[in-house]
Amino acid sequence: MIELGRSAAWLPEVCVVTDVCRENKSTVTLELENSSSEPHSQPLAGQFHMLYAFGVGEIPVSFSRIESDKVAHTVREVGAVSKAIAALKPGASLGVRGPFGNSWSVSAKEHKHIVLIAGGLGLAPLRPLIERLWQESRKYEQILLLIGSRDPQSMLFTDDVTRWRTRIEVRRSVDSCQFRNRGDDWNESVGFVHTLLDRESELSKDTAAFICGPEIMMRHCAERLVELGVNSRQISLSLERNMKCGIGLCGHCQFGPDFLCKQGPIGNYHNLRPRLRIREF
Repeated sequence: MIELGRSAAWLPEVCVVTDVCRENKSTVTLELENSSSEPHSQPLAGQFHMLYAFGVGEIPVSFSRIESDKVAHTVREVGAVSKAIAALKPGASLGVRGPFGNSWSVSAKEHKHIVLIAGGLGLAPLRPLIERLWQESRKYEQILLLIGSRDPQSMLFTDDVTRWRTRIEVRRSVDSCQFRNRGDDWNESVGFVHTLLDRESELSKDTAAFICGPEIMMRHCAERLVELGVNSRQISLSLERNMKCGIGLCGHCQFGPDFLCKQGPIGNYHNLRPRLRIREF
């Protein structure tokens, strides 16, 4: 976890929106360039920023792309703050605190087989890790990426998926076949994303898995991975809670003994499993 100075932790710095990409009807990706004289610490894949829409409010948003001088955040319009952020245009200003939280951890020395599972917007926090694995794909024996979405039109980063498929095995699925009544062209799987694992009869003991998406989807996927032979300690989940401060003071993100803005958002399934079995915990 990156230790933050007082200004990065408490006070938002002003960043400039340099580009905006509409991913689908309810989701946009904003590219940010730091305009502060004191640049943020370099973020890691899996961490998040607290983004502040001036005069509206603040929300946590994971990094969907990380470069040396720019980062990107992918935002779905679901509330007043996310709608205000998604409505920003290039040249607009946005308040930023962070980066906060821990990161995805993978080692080519320990893991020869990698499984990544994304449900809906969960592909965004995994995207920086996927990019790293794509660039370093020769270090691994197998990299399998499973992507689930509500329907074909909700799929994110379709151009990236085409590129990733040049080095990584990618399987995609949509939740139901109702979209076919609208004439969508879809020739891949239909069903919840965890059913894509049904093609696997067994996975190597040196497999590392990374999962991000709705909590019930992550639980089903993790349970299936354990059945296939993956060590529960090698299954990483990114949990989402209503984070307000990002520094472990407000308590909104408490999950059992952990504050997810500090001890999370990423944890291993072995430790999280008992809590995930408790309904509405």
